This record gives sequence, C-alpha cells and structure tokens, in this order.
Amino acid sequence: MPSHTVKPRTIDWPLVLILLAGGLIGFLSTIPLILQWLPRLMGSEADLTKNLPMPLPAVFALGFIQNTAILGAAIATGLALGKQIGLGAPELEAWRAHTPRPGLARRLTFAAVIGLATGFVLIALDAFIFLPHTGLGLAKWMADVPLWKRVLAGLFYGGITEELITRLFLVTVLAWILGKFWRNPDGRPAPGALWTAILITSVLFALGHMPIAMRLGELTPWLIARVLVLNGVAGTVYGYLYTRRGLESAMAAHAATHIPLQILAGTAASIAQGIE
Repeated sequence: MPSHTVKPRTIDWPLVLILLAGGLIGFLSTIPLILQWLPRLMGSEADLTKNLPMPLPAVFALGFIQNTAILGAAIATGLALGKQIGLGAPELEAWRAHTPRPGLARRLTFAAVIGLATGFVLIALDAFIFLPHTGLGLAKWMADVPLWKRVLAGLFYGGITEELITRLFLVTVLAWILGKFWRNPDGRPAPGALWTAILITSVLFALGHMPIAMRLGELTPWLIARVLVLNGVAGTVYGYLYTRRGLESAMAAHAATHIPLQILAGTAASIAQGIE
C-alpha cells in the first residue's frame, strides 16, 4: 500500500489541478495521432469532411472541454476516496506537504523497468500468437504511422490520462466499494478486494480499446482476444503497481511500456509475417 495511515478526507485542490493539467496534456498529445487515423476511421478525406458535425477545430475544442470535466471529477473522486483507503499519489502528496520522500528516482526507475519488460512481453505475445491470426494489414498500417506520433500519445495519454481514469479513479472506487464488506481489521480493503478491483479495471481498460479496434480492423475472435489479453495484462501490471507503490509508479510503468511497444511494432509485424 502506498501509505500506512488513513489521511483526512479533505481534497487537495491544487493537487487536483496539477493532475488535471497532466491529463489534459495527455489529451492534447493524441491530436497528431487522431488526425492520422481520422481518414481511415471515416472512410476517406471526403467522408471526414461530410460526416463531421462541426469543423474539426471545434470538435477538438469540445473534446477538450468534455475531458476537463470528466478528468476533474474522476481525479477529485479518486483522491478523496483514496485518502480513506490508503491509495493515491504518494509522491505528489508528500511533495505538496513539503515532506518529499527519499528514493523517488529509484522507485520510478524500478517502475519504468517493469513497464519496459511488460512492453517486450506484449510485443512477443503479439508477434508470435495474435498477429499471425488477426492479419497483418492493420499492424503494418499502425507501424507506418510516424513513430513520434505513436510515442507521444503513448507516453502522455497512456502514461498520464489513462492512469488517472483507470487506476486513480476506477481501481480506487472499486476498492473503496469492496472494502466496505471485504476489509482487513484496520478497516482497509483486504488484498482480495484490491486484486478484484485491479482485475475488474483491467477488463474494463481492455474493453475500452475495443471500439477503436472495431473501426480499424475486422472484428474476429482472435482480434477480440488480442485486445483483451494484451491490454488486460498491461492493466493488471499497472494496477498492481498503483496499489503497492502509488499512481506515479503506475504512470511511469505505463509510459515506459509504450517505448518498446511502439518502436518494435514493425518488427512484430515482420515476425508474424514469417510465421503465417
């Protein structure tokens, strides 16, 4: 658990704003990737212009406003409930209290190494198991997207925004609910409650990637398995780090996963092509 004493239930609003700013930077980091994807998602440039309900800048502006509201509520809720059960962002909370915890670089490096290892495992699973059965067209198209666009979105949207929604909000809320009847003698959620929250969130995290997979490729049992397994494994790793070491470690691991995941995307497609 990230902390050992139950903290007051007041919300640190400056911390909410700091995390919200990070989450919105993550949203903005996806714009180059979305602009690359949109013609394929909509069918063509002409379809894109015809089917959008408003000019593209207005779509992004509306999305920014919506994300601000959703992220703000999720962060505030996650921090408030997290204080009651010992979850949250211990490094930032200690910094805000002017009592920074020694060993921050070591902890974040450890989390990043776990994230890198997770990325290599996911690439191996994809190359040797899933891609040979899901077809290489989608994988090759994704690999042809400029690397900087994929890495930018992975580091900031994946590493920050997704972690705020999935771990800080979802894992915390589920652990708080389960902890009401499945808890330790000290009142905190039992390990089983935490693992249940982690696994449920990992499934939801994976399902959240299904719509984009459906739009970018033919939905088959193998494609469904690919989305659920790869994202489920990653989500479980990040959830474990969140409950054991805090939000910052989960973010560092998630961001680091995208380094091998994006750099080796083309390699995975080439390996799978040799297996087919």
